[in-house]
Amino acid sequence: MNAKAPQTSVGSILYAVVDAFAVVFFYGPPVLFLAVPWLLFVVLLSAPFALAVLVVGTALAGTTLLAGAVTLLRRAAA
Repeated sequence: MNAKAPQTSVGSILYAVVDAFAVVFFYGPPVLFLAVPWLLFVVLLSAPFALAVLVVGTALAGTTLLAGAVTLLRRAAA
């Protein structure tokens, strides 16, 4: 097989991309009207979620260290 792949120019790719963004929406709102508020909501909640994960992780690490220290002290006393 000696078939060549079709060559596409930058202009044709750019035309296809611009054409996809310049679509007139007949059947409903653009996806961005639905996606951007959810994206903003997720970004706003990411910091509190990260803080909650940090607090839980710190509590688990502290509990683990405390349990280890108690175990060592009980073994040393026995």
